[in-house]
Amino acid sequence: MGINQIRDHIYVNTEYDGTNVACINTDDGLVLVDTPMLPKDIAHWQEFINRINQKEIAYIIATHHHFDHIIGNKTFGGRVIMHEVAKDEMFEKDGTLRESMAAGAPGRTKEEVDFILSQPLVSPEITFEDEMSLYMGSVKFRLSHVGGHTAGSICVYLEDEKILLTGDNLTAGLHPYKGHANFKDWIEALKWMKCLDVDLIIPGHGEVCEAGELDRFIEYFHTLWFMTEDLIKKGIGKNQVIAEVREKMFGFFDVDPESLEASQMMFDMGTDQLYMEIMLSE
Repeated sequence: MGINQIRDHIYVNTEYDGTNVACINTDDGLVLVDTPMLPKDIAHWQEFINRINQKEIAYIIATHHHFDHIIGNKTFGGRVIMHEVAKDEMFEKDGTLRESMAAGAPGRTKEEVDFILSQPLVSPEITFEDEMSLYMGSVKFRLSHVGGHTAGSICVYLEDEKILLTGDNLTAGLHPYKGHANFKDWIEALKWMKCLDVDLIIPGHGEVCEAGELDRFIEYFHTLWFMTEDLIKKGIGKNQVIAEVREKMFGFFDVDPESLEASQMMFDMGTDQLYMEIMLSE
């Protein structure tokens, strides 16, 4: 499983089942951004970070509350940092989506699903409202609440390194999950990120990319919004709107044929969410 070293002290894995995970190795200890969720991936990541720094994990920054980003928190330890809204979302009924979605991924074994469902959720020790700065050795972490993908989504900006960790507000080359989205906030979040001085982006899913991927996502969301809004104004019913948007927009990103059915279902869930947002804004 490939681990990319994108600076002399920053490492990322984009190949685990679930979220991308990052490790920032500082003089004051390790900081993780999101954690793996399956036992084999947790063991692999643990072995790697132990090799690069024997100090205990100081902090885990959770970009939001969905299960594929937080299940490993109990195993790794460290003080968990999360937005205050994400903390509340995490403890809602099926708030993490693990009960409804853990078994839906192709190839995931029953043992792996059981592990996901059995892990205790770790309440964050530290929460914040708008902005938070964390200083670890010579590394400054700027945490910003941006919403969009979920109400409690944050991004992590390493200004000196010109690296942005977006969580699932950017899933490079992939359709994002939009079932908990606020689309207006998501578009504004992407525009705000574009104002940062960024060389590399570590997305929530997909490969490490350059800042230009933000433009691609802005185009994607603008097109989704205006297409859905136009169909609604024509008086077309919700189910037909969802079907037409899927027909025209599902090919915007490549989709793994093995997960085609699940991807279409989640895409439709996102369009349903967008439909409701537009209707409520009228």
